[in-house]
Amino acid sequence: MTLVRQVAKWWRIFRVGSGAGIQRESRTDGALRVVTSTIPGFEAVTKNVTSKGLCLATTLDLPVGTELDFGLEFSDNGFPVRFTGEVCWVRKQQDGPMELGISLASSNERSLSVLEKYLQRAA
Repeated sequence: MTLVRQVAKWWRIFRVGSGAGIQRESRTDGALRVVTSTIPGFEAVTKNVTSKGLCLATTLDLPVGTELDFGLEFSDNGFPVRFTGEVCWVRKQQDGPMELGISLASSNERSLSVLEKYLQRAA
């Protein structure tokens, strides 16, 4: 079973709400494939995406503070859009993949513009 299918199955079973009374930026749930050549064996998909960061489901445990150069594969453009991010939190799931919170503060404006357009279409 591919990582995308594992995450989709896990997400349906263990989906947790965002919490009462907590103000959060609106986000889009969805599985976008994450690609990188800088970390051997790294496989990941997004669980949710905002304009400031994303939650990844992955098979690897990366420490907080790890910088990550990666691409997100949006279905409409056929090639990965490059981003630079930093792991800002890690959550180990008992019966599922690791979750990584990635801040996109270091990403370039062009990439963030593509992400904003994706979020607007998904809303």
